[in-house]
Amino acid sequence: ENSSNTPPPRRQVDMDLVTAQETRRVLDRLAGYTISPLLWKKIAPGLSAGRVQSVGMSLVVQRERERMAFRNSEYWDLQGSFSTDKHATSNTFRATLQELNGVRLASGKDFDGSTGELLHDKKVHHLTDQDAQQLLTILDTEDSTWKIQSVTSKKRSNKPPAPFTTSTLQQESNKRLGFSVSDTMRFAQTLYEAGYITYMRTDSTHLSQDALDAIQEQVTEEYGNENLASIDPNQRYSKSKPKIKTKSKGATNTTIPEVKSQEAHEAIRPSLIHGNAFVSPSSLSTSSSSSQNLPQAAMKLYQLIYSRTLASYMADRIVNITSVFLEGTSSDETTTAIFRASGTVEVFAGYSKAWGATNTNTNTTLSHSNTTQSLPSFPPNDSETITYLHCSNLDAIPHKTEPPPRYTEASFVKELESLGVGRPSTYASVVQTLRNRAYVGSPVSSSSSSSQGRRRGSSWKGDKGGGGGGVAISAVRAAGGEEFMGAASGPMVPSLSAFVVCSLLEKHCPSYVDPGFTARMEERLDRIAQGTSIGEQSRDDLRVSYLDEYYGGDEGLAALVEKMDKEVSAEEARRANLPSFQSQIKNREGEDDDEIGLFIGPWGPYVQRIESTTSSQTSQTPTTHEKGDTKPKVTAALPQGLAADPSSLTVDMLVMLLKSREKDGILLGTHPSDGRSIRWKLGRYGAYLQWGEAGDENTTNHSVPKKLGGLGGRNINLPNSEAGSTSMTAVMPDITLEEAVGYVNLPREVCYIQDLPVTAAIGPYGPYLKYNNTFVSLLEKDGDVLTIDPETATQVVTDGIINKSSKLARNVLAELGEKNGSQIRIKDGRFGVYMNWKKVNVKIPKEYLDNPSEIPLEEAWNLISEKADTSSKNSTSKNRKKNKTGQEIALPPAPKRPKSAYLYFCAEKRPLVAQKMKTLGEVSKELARLWAETAQDETGGGREPYEKMAAVEKEEYEIKKQEWTEECNKVLKDKGGKSKSSSKLSPTTKKTAKTATKTNGKRSPSAYMIFCSENRERTKGTNGEKLSFGDIAKKLGQMWKECDEETRSLYQSKAEKLKQ
Repeated sequence: ENSSNTPPPRRQVDMDLVTAQETRRVLDRLAGYTISPLLWKKIAPGLSAGRVQSVGMSLVVQRERERMAFRNSEYWDLQGSFSTDKHATSNTFRATLQELNGVRLASGKDFDGSTGELLHDKKVHHLTDQDAQQLLTILDTEDSTWKIQSVTSKKRSNKPPAPFTTSTLQQESNKRLGFSVSDTMRFAQTLYEAGYITYMRTDSTHLSQDALDAIQEQVTEEYGNENLASIDPNQRYSKSKPKIKTKSKGATNTTIPEVKSQEAHEAIRPSLIHGNAFVSPSSLSTSSSSSQNLPQAAMKLYQLIYSRTLASYMADRIVNITSVFLEGTSSDETTTAIFRASGTVEVFAGYSKAWGATNTNTNTTLSHSNTTQSLPSFPPNDSETITYLHCSNLDAIPHKTEPPPRYTEASFVKELESLGVGRPSTYASVVQTLRNRAYVGSPVSSSSSSSQGRRRGSSWKGDKGGGGGGVAISAVRAAGGEEFMGAASGPMVPSLSAFVVCSLLEKHCPSYVDPGFTARMEERLDRIAQGTSIGEQSRDDLRVSYLDEYYGGDEGLAALVEKMDKEVSAEEARRANLPSFQSQIKNREGEDDDEIGLFIGPWGPYVQRIESTTSSQTSQTPTTHEKGDTKPKVTAALPQGLAADPSSLTVDMLVMLLKSREKDGILLGTHPSDGRSIRWKLGRYGAYLQWGEAGDENTTNHSVPKKLGGLGGRNINLPNSEAGSTSMTAVMPDITLEEAVGYVNLPREVCYIQDLPVTAAIGPYGPYLKYNNTFVSLLEKDGDVLTIDPETATQVVTDGIINKSSKLARNVLAELGEKNGSQIRIKDGRFGVYMNWKKVNVKIPKEYLDNPSEIPLEEAWNLISEKADTSSKNSTSKNRKKNKTGQEIALPPAPKRPKSAYLYFCAEKRPLVAQKMKTLGEVSKELARLWAETAQDETGGGREPYEKMAAVEKEEYEIKKQEWTEECNKVLKDKGGKSKSSSKLSPTTKKTAKTATKTNGKRSPSAYMIFCSENRERTKGTNGEKLSFGDIAKKLGQMWKECDEETRSLYQSKAEKLKQ
């Protein structure tokens, strides 16, 4: 028998790996199922805890604490342009001041971030604004001399990156493509299932020999043999064992060998197709038939994997770094300054041809330019020739120290991997859980792009308790609302919930959020996987003893959680202690701010003042505290969105919220017409105005624009009786009594169009104009709701309401081109910029957010087609009937359901009621009241006429329904389906028929429409001038109004004939 056909021997199941996996799974359940119920009970439903997620949450919280405690420092330096020729316009270069009189200038690394002061052990010169200006005056003169002090040049070799593992793929796709960790794994799964890449969950950088041969061939073909490395990636990246660092509280940082559990798979690379070659990205997007089902994002990820794989087998990138030190001396020779200029010249591109040159400081890809700064040639240091320079444009430049940056998903994954917390294959689920539980978000206010908008609402699913995979709505409320969630590509900002849960676990269960403890746990699990035993313990004994050590005993998890449940009150557990508050409270003299607390609860964050009162029953209550009992005095909910970025919260804001609640809002003044008070108040959804005193019958609440809905830090002119302290007025919005009177008087009539009023008002979605019971949003460019003039209002109503075709063009930023008879437009909506084609809306890809009009037409069409196909598949599966063979059957349209007596009544009375009432809600209430009065009408003219009309239509409907049922049964019988009676037709079938009825052709034109089509030419002026759509519509309306009864009857008869 041929040995080549002999199958390889079967591998035995490694029970050590099985035991380690089972132990890890039990640990996860013990951790989550033990602590999560306590969080629901003490804090809010929807929260959760986990062996890895809680450590990740603590890392994000700790980074935010460092940012809150950070104190900025300002320092200055000088920068100038230098050249060898005084009159030269080229070969100039920039240099920066480094030393002053032999002492190095202070930079950002020389300051203490917690105090903002210089570090004591640093012997540097701190250049202030005044010092910089004085130095500028001394050096920026014609008598100052400038010469070359020294020139150094050295070559640096940058090695290519290793092939992708799971974590490095997640990091690079987030940095280069803007994909979230979850999206990266989803697109990688799509590519893997399509056969384009190898398995995407791996810790190994190893490549098979077949893959190495393919890489060598394609690098030679695409970039030339000179760019091929002399050693393969397996030799380059397997020389040293990687190590992981541990951060254990109270212990020094140590390193331990990293034991990887997923090295059985290769590195992530393109699959070998057609023998021993990879599919090139260009052929994947053009010629491959199966790639037509791949989303555009998956193709971009394949391009990234392809480029990284080739780059790993390419030569080093070699650059030449030149540094020039310049010496400047003042005219009196008392001041000597050393400037430094540097330039980088690429000598050999190497791997950067495939992967690009990367800036290691900012993790961004540099352009392929040969130099960062052009430096002229200078004589070597051993030359006796002195090179003098000319200085121009000498400027003083200010700098500020920056706090540690917030984690992005890329840097967060890198930190988890470096600490040895969790496994790369689980990082995506960890990040997604932190976002779903609203522990981490990316609010727009946290330096992320505002054009990203909020998180897509379609992915939000309610979550009871702590289970489920969707977003926990109660957890979102506790974190401060939807504004906190933001976009996944933004910085990872911890919520108030994260601060509260982290503080609780740090105080009562510190090892649970200790990265070092979790890393040592992973190491122990890996040793179980390796079969490393301790003494004479068996595999099962080792697992049981470890689980018992973790969960049982006096110091085990169960005992700690039980102790927390007994000793920690809900109020203590819910309190958020922000580092930024402590320093602010210390700086406020004479204020009782130490009794102000920020809390979270099931319905959102709130601030509460606690009043201490001495208990008179101390002898009867053995547990009474020394300071006495406490009771809540005032509680105020934070307006929605205010807590989206906890770093923006200040004690001033909380004090103002409480004082506003204590004083029942801020009194702005009295209304000039009736003398009733107008108060500015804060509610759950932001600021609003109250006209009248609380409890009065005529008191009403009124909306204000969103720009006045927060605590913006602008001053307000308050009556003397209400201005209790400067701290309260320091955070009030900019609103005057005159403006407040205007807002409470809304809606207001702006103008008339065709004898119908145009009114301006503010609704739940902002300012709007109302005309003929139709609404159009009032944009900021159109003007303010209080000051919009009749001309502008007429134009907005004409474009947005009267001319239906123009309504589609409203908010259009650009048009990309036409596809299938309709334009693909870039529009600006409530949640940001998006693409629109017919009724299909698609979000803008991240790389085009800065300039959406640059999206290629074909790429936009691919995204729209993908969205349209998904919607079509979803609707088809719901609205189609299948026969026995699985073939879909289209049913005839169902008859329209009859109107009720109440609907007939509303259709008749609504025009009259709408003239008296201001809002749709008031119209509905008035119609309901009038309908209730008809039941008491004993004259015979109450509900009877409407009930007769409804009965006639219902009778006609039953006849049509029976005919439709018989037709459906006939279609089902002919197509091999199962016939059903009308009473047994499924809801899906009925919905299908109802949908088909709505789309069964256009409605016949009315008499007025026929009149307009025949008389439109008559609206042109005598000189043939071109009129706007609004003027034409206005003229046609006036002409129809002047028609006699005979003319109208003629058009009505035409309409009846067309209808028949």
